[in-house]
Amino acid sequence: MNDQCLCVLKRSPPRSRQKGAANGCKRSLELFLLTLSLLSSPSGTANIKVQNPHKEKLNGILGGCVLLPVSIPPLETLKTIEWDFQGGNGFKFQLAELRDGKLERPNPEDRFGPRLEKANETTLRIKDLEMDDSGIYSIKVRFISTQYEDYTFHLSVYEPVPEPKILSQVVSKSPDGCNVTLQCQVPGKGEFNISWKGGDAFRDLEDGSKSYHLSGNGNSLHLFWKLNSSEPNITCLVTNPADQKSISSNLLHICPTKGGNQPGLHWSWSWTFLIILFVILLLLAGFGLKTWKKRRKMPPNRATSMMPREEPLPELQYSEVAKRSPPEGDDDQV
Repeated sequence: MNDQCLCVLKRSPPRSRQKGAANGCKRSLELFLLTLSLLSSPSGTANIKVQNPHKEKLNGILGGCVLLPVSIPPLETLKTIEWDFQGGNGFKFQLAELRDGKLERPNPEDRFGPRLEKANETTLRIKDLEMDDSGIYSIKVRFISTQYEDYTFHLSVYEPVPEPKILSQVVSKSPDGCNVTLQCQVPGKGEFNISWKGGDAFRDLEDGSKSYHLSGNGNSLHLFWKLNSSEPNITCLVTNPADQKSISSNLLHICPTKGGNQPGLHWSWSWTFLIILFVILLLLAGFGLKTWKKRRKMPPNRATSMMPREEPLPELQYSEVAKRSPPEGDDDQV
């Protein structure tokens, strides 16, 4: 009951009921028929089947789940609900019965096993769909008033649509645009419908147009794309009655324009700037290397002469100082 899965649910449209005098006449007719049935029935009970039985067609995905719902009229009280299944072999058996709010399985070991569960008070859920689950599901809803309603669901289980891919080829170029072939490839051997959409709004592309045409069962698109077109996106949509997948291709990447707001234009200018900067740095490095080698090959004297000369320090001047002799007679003056 706690499993979460994407279920297919197609509810029957609400039945319109007549009002006023028409409603009274209908109810009187039902009471008259009920009286006749009671009088003619040995047991004194009768079941009246409502008109216009409900029939629906459901599509399920392999491994997904599906819901089998019924609706209870406002003036009726539910008694029981019975679900039956008839497969491709024609064998019919009862799946489940809902009585007093409880879901009962006559044969829990049948091919559905634990994949059946009660989604709500009037709906049966089938989980983990298998391909053999395709078939006819008959539902009989009984009310306390002895009336009953019949529901019939025709379920078809399909494999999920695989992820497609687009292969592109530029056939020719002209000043006005490009002739391009796009091929939508889908792996697997399932029955899929392939269609092509244009622009971000998934506008339908009609075969036989002057600018494009289809081939190869619709999986190949041949078109002439005008430069500076406002809708460069082309989408391949792959569907089956239960699933769909899509993939888009941007024609700007296949057939780039000469101007305008191209996604690659900014990158082109960036690369040009980097190349010019690299060339300038390379020239400066070469010039520096050449100058270094030239100085290395110079004679030592020339190399020295090219160096700035230092001013000589001023020469120190020395003078002789004569030693004076003491005066005579100094010995007597001690």
